[in-house]
Order: sequence, then C-alpha cells, then structure tokens
Amino acid sequence: MGKMSPRRCVEEVLHHGSPEYIPFAIWNNKLPEGSIKEEILSAGACVIVKSHVYKESLNHVKKEESFVKTNDDEHTRKHIVYYTPFGELEETMLVGSSSDWREKYIFNDSNDYNAIKFLLNDIQYIPCFDLFLHDDSIYGDQGLARPDSEKSPMFQIMYDIMGLMNFAVEWLEHQNKVLELYEILMNKRKEKLKIIADSPAQYAVIDGNLVMNVIGKERFNAFYIPAITEACNFLHGYNKVTGVHLDGNNRYFVKPFADLPVDMIESLTPPPDCDLSIEEALKVWPEKCFMVNFPSSLHLGGQEVVKSAALEMLSQAKGSNRVIIGIFEDVPRNDTIPMLARLVTNYAG
Repeated sequence: MGKMSPRRCVEEVLHHGSPEYIPFAIWNNKLPEGSIKEEILSAGACVIVKSHVYKESLNHVKKEESFVKTNDDEHTRKHIVYYTPFGELEETMLVGSSSDWREKYIFNDSNDYNAIKFLLNDIQYIPCFDLFLHDDSIYGDQGLARPDSEKSPMFQIMYDIMGLMNFAVEWLEHQNKVLELYEILMNKRKEKLKIIADSPAQYAVIDGNLVMNVIGKERFNAFYIPAITEACNFLHGYNKVTGVHLDGNNRYFVKPFADLPVDMIESLTPPPDCDLSIEEALKVWPEKCFMVNFPSSLHLGGQEVVKSAALEMLSQAKGSNRVIIGIFEDVPRNDTIPMLARLVTNYAG
C-alpha cells in the first residue's frame, strides 16, 4: 500500500483521524510558480485552494465600478459607488497582488445609516457549488478546497463598513444605530451559513484576524462569542469542521477559545513571530486541531535557520494527530519552501 495522499492526510487531521505523517499544506495564492512549485508538489504538499460556495448579487441597488491608476504611487485603485434610495455610498480599494486594501469606507457620517441598511438587506447570496467542486479537483489528491472566510458582524462593521476611527466615534455617540447594522448582519450571516452547510465543503473558517486589544474584552464577550458559537453549533449539525483564523498573538484567546466549540485554529503562528508555540497550543486547546503557519520571518535566515526551526516545531508536534504545518501567510522568499515541505512530510521523529 502506498503512502497516504496529501489530501487524505489533511482530512484525517481535520477529522481527528489517523494521518500517516504530519501534512504540509500551502494556500494556492502562496504557491510560487515555475520549478519551485513543482518541487513543493513533489515534496508531497497539499494545496489548500481558496474558493467560494456562494456569490453575491444586488437586487435593487445599482453598483458601478471603475479602476484608476495614479501617477504618484503607480497603484491601481478600484472605486465603487452604490446607488440606494437613501443616497449614494462610495468606497475605494487599493488593489494588491494577493488582496485589496480599503482606503475609503462606505460609511462617511451618521447620515449614511439608512443607505447602508438598505444595501446590506439588498444583498442576495447565490450558491455556486459547481465552482467549488471544480476548485476542489484542481490538484487531485494533492488539493482541498476551502470556502472564503466568514467574518463576524462586528468585525464587518469595524473593518469593512466604518473603519476603526469612525467606529470609535459611532460606538460612543450612536451605539443604537451601530447595533441595528449588527442585527442585519447577523441575520444575513444565517443565510450564508445555510449555504455553507448545504455545500460540498468539508470545513469553513467562520471568523478570524482577531486582535483583542482592538476589539476589547467586553465587545468580544458580547458580540464575537455569540456569533462564533452560533455558527459552530449550526455547522456541526451538518458535519462541517469549523475553524477560526488566528494568525497573531493568541495568549489573550487561550481561555475563551478553550470554551468555544471551534474545531480548528487556522494559521496559528508560533514564535518568533507570535506568542503561542505548538506545544502550548496542543496543551491549552486539547480538543482542537491546528493549521500551523511556519513563521514568515524565519525564511529570511535561509535554509539552515528554516531547517532548525522546522525540526523544533516537528518535535513539538510529534505523536499528535492534530497538526498540519504549512504556509498560510505571505513569505519574504520562496526558495526555502521545498526543503521545508520535504522535512515536514518525511519527518519520522
């Protein structure tokens, strides 16, 4: 019998099964092109393909997009205008190679609440399972598709709709109006979760990019915990594995996430980049599995630094069926990844 396939090995970890080895995984948007890509695949990597199980459309709101390349910084910006019965909303995105950054938010001042509420209620979610199944098959037994991450409603308000400065003012002066947006988004979240539940996806990331000293413990307890708990309990009813993307310092989250019904921590980044090691994570979260992001800064040290750190991480994960090690964040260089992939998939302890 041959070696367990990379896909199957990842699945075994996600479902607390019996992987034959510690899997190495990499997001498709972090996978280099050319010969390095072939080396990584030959090493037995599993490619996590970031996909979609639904698309968004607007029923009554007209949306216009335009792209502008400025001479001052040579960046391309996407300008979006939404036309609602309560006025126009505008946002501007700085287009990046792997993600876009919001420069202008649709919320400008308190006069925008009615327009934003209309826009949020107008969004329709349309399943696109054929697209997901296609993405799930791209790499055969070396790939596994993953739906887009979901964001908790409070995260959406803070980071996608208002921005932190506007949010701070509105939370102080118009908290009741902010909470109206929260209720709309919680209801829309239920629609999205139902599509995920009915989809072919094996797991879903239902929150992430959490920074406690920005969120605040009071808001985390009041808004994040209920949203995470509701999503996990609902998706568990459909045999879906649930995950949260925690790629930062996680000591703040040790206690709350020990009590939350999340199955998997995605992009857990050990020292020196962040503050929770694999060994500690396995102890404080004994019921969860981990997609561990190999610290990006270590690649700068070259092959020997990567090798030494990888062996230490592997020794901490030895004997556990709950660890995947890989690349889930941007890295400063790619030439160290093939060796890292070989070390992980061939590790015998």
